[in-house]
Amino acid sequence: MRDFELRIGRLTTSPELMQSVVEIQPSSKSPVHKKRRTGRYVLPTTKLVVGKAFERNMKVVCSWLLNDEVLCIGIYGMGGIGKTTLATHIHHQLQEKPDIFPRVCWISVPQEFGVHALQDLIAEAFGLYLGNGKDVVNRAGELWTTLSVTKCVLIIDNLWNHFPLDKVGIPLKTDGCKLILTTRSLDTCRKKDCQRIIKVEPLSEGEAWDLFIDRLGHGVTLCPEMKKTAVSIVKKCSGLPLGIMTMAGSMRGVDDVSQWRDGLRELASSEIGTCDMETDVFQILKFSYVQLKHKAIKDCFLYCALFPKDKKIRREDLIEYLIDEDIVKKMGSRQAQFDRGHTMLNQLENASLLEGSRDEENYRYVKMHDLIWDMAVKIMNESGGAMVQAGAQLTELPGVGSWREELLRVSLMENRIENILTDFLPMCPRLSTLLLCRNYKLNSVEDSFFQHLIGLKVLDLSDTDIEKLPDSICHLTSLTALLLGWCAKLSYVPSLAKLKALEKLDLSYTGLEDLPEGMERLRDLRYLNLNGSGVRVLRSGILPKLLKLQFLKLHQKSGVVLSVRGYQVFRLHGLETLECNFRDLDDFRYFRLGPAFSSLIACKVTVGRPSFSSLEDLNYTRSKSGLIKEAWFYDLMIDNATFLFPRFITKVVFVSCHNMRSLCPSYEIEELGGLEILHLDGLIILETLFEASSKLGSFGVFPNLREIVIHKCHRMKVMLPPWLLSTLRLEVIVVEDCYNMQEIMGSCEVLVHEKELLSLSGIFDTTLRVLVLKKLPNLKSIYSGRLQCKSLEEITVGDRYFPFS
Repeated sequence: MRDFELRIGRLTTSPELMQSVVEIQPSSKSPVHKKRRTGRYVLPTTKLVVGKAFERNMKVVCSWLLNDEVLCIGIYGMGGIGKTTLATHIHHQLQEKPDIFPRVCWISVPQEFGVHALQDLIAEAFGLYLGNGKDVVNRAGELWTTLSVTKCVLIIDNLWNHFPLDKVGIPLKTDGCKLILTTRSLDTCRKKDCQRIIKVEPLSEGEAWDLFIDRLGHGVTLCPEMKKTAVSIVKKCSGLPLGIMTMAGSMRGVDDVSQWRDGLRELASSEIGTCDMETDVFQILKFSYVQLKHKAIKDCFLYCALFPKDKKIRREDLIEYLIDEDIVKKMGSRQAQFDRGHTMLNQLENASLLEGSRDEENYRYVKMHDLIWDMAVKIMNESGGAMVQAGAQLTELPGVGSWREELLRVSLMENRIENILTDFLPMCPRLSTLLLCRNYKLNSVEDSFFQHLIGLKVLDLSDTDIEKLPDSICHLTSLTALLLGWCAKLSYVPSLAKLKALEKLDLSYTGLEDLPEGMERLRDLRYLNLNGSGVRVLRSGILPKLLKLQFLKLHQKSGVVLSVRGYQVFRLHGLETLECNFRDLDDFRYFRLGPAFSSLIACKVTVGRPSFSSLEDLNYTRSKSGLIKEAWFYDLMIDNATFLFPRFITKVVFVSCHNMRSLCPSYEIEELGGLEILHLDGLIILETLFEASSKLGSFGVFPNLREIVIHKCHRMKVMLPPWLLSTLRLEVIVVEDCYNMQEIMGSCEVLVHEKELLSLSGIFDTTLRVLVLKKLPNLKSIYSGRLQCKSLEEITVGDRYFPFS
């Protein structure tokens, strides 16, 4: 329990509080804009039951780093043996000793990277910008200059090709830069003139068994015959951690001894009689792939290999592709499809075929181990159905020989292709997927390029510099997904009238000012995204024809407003995601008719003419469901806001609504039961949130309200009325630039029953996490009594910031 008193200009704490502050860990729920960037970060590690050999290797490498004569260390071994894991643990240990090595930088190098790309990665790690126009020699000189005066350890992971250090710009000096590299090749270590080289060996039998049991799951009991079979399986993995983990993942949850024996038999029969460990590992990994029960799971796994090697893929983005490709089949809703997609990815993670991670904002990612990626591409190449050259630094299309007639999927994403001006036409009538996204310099595509790609279903040109979409797109009548998001220079898309199979159209953040012709004929369209585009008018006949829409985003870039009529949106009963602008409150009244939008999962609607608000990027709390349903009101004449709160809305923001003296009468506040976040900005005559009440029925009507932010409401004197204080469980209070604000939490005696008074001036138990008070020249008190806080994370008063962590 934390007891504290706050008065303007001073913060007093009890000794017990001061003691507890030291022990409190930082909370992951702190607002994003308060996080301070540092040079320290944590890499994800593979959980291993490490043994004596691993610990010995750790100690040896760390001792070499402390030796002034050792400037370059090589760690080598076969794929999947644990080189990256060893280097990652060394990275973590070095970060705990900044007095010895102030900078520790990790560079992960894809297989085909050249010197230029490697220079960019190193420069990024040191916060440098080398410029694309400079030659390799000048760029190397800039790197050399910086690294020569920086005491650091540079860890280059997964190095395949030899390159001269001086050509890149890496100076190795006793008081400057030291280098650790991991590679599958001893020859690479020797060519780098590593003074010390260490080989990562397979696990011992005991360590291998411990790792297998750990990955199989704690508490698992194997009968004698199953254990005997499991021991044989572990032996077949030859001490390779990656093979052991994938096999354990495949057998997790299997309680049928027959299936264990069958698994061992198939694993044994996969051997091809060669001493090449890499080939053996491929067979081990392929066995886990074969063990996947459903074709959709296998297709999902192989699809991940269309992304560049070592690429972290955001789960939601990947599932969008799986939906586009019909790997996740049509279901009753997009939410159901996303649930199915997450389930499929979970199964692949559990089988150790994908690695999962989260970022600071709790977004989830998956990644393929590089050897598993190799194996997946090998499977696709054997079938002849895919061409994968993602992230291969291509500057032009692969040659005519690569465009085989049997191709089904082609991934050329994240290359440097500038123009598609070919002297040949790809003859791939079965090609269904073409991924050209994130070729940032791609400016044009020859009109005839698509002439023989008549089976194309998914075309992704997003994140390119393309200015005009070829007219030949009109003839791709099998196309179901056309992805053009973030093509900022795109100003022309031909008529889409013939693309009647189209289900997804992404035109977000494009330069388009007019919608393509023929939109009203896309009767199967389920996804339409115009966010951030320049489109100003949505022709009146379009929305009423798109009755299958589940996802609709229409918010525009700054200075551009695209308004829709409420009655048109009201007819789209299948909407699950909605972002749009209503011209006025009359249109919004259609939206607040809750039953019509019962399927909504996430929404952000604006009413009026959106303008800049300082509240726009505030991100203190997340909705309990993870998906916020927002309503923003700009510059409107509103006297009573009660009717503006549909029960399914969780966040409401009022900006410059000058006619509001109070948010709503107290006798109507039961309408606000679903509200979680309330922001008020520039309400210049607002005097109180809610008119005073002495009714018992007023208590407990805000069970979900957790955040209040008030900005430039100059007539307010008391933020929280005293009668309301005890009903709330607020976590965040932010009050800024309110000239007359005198008291944050009101205090007085409130009539509860006819003969009973409740005093609100004593000890008050609060759930407060964040309290921010700025530019309040007349503030006299926060609360006249004593606050008890169990969950306080930070207080900001004026320019003073007090973290409680």
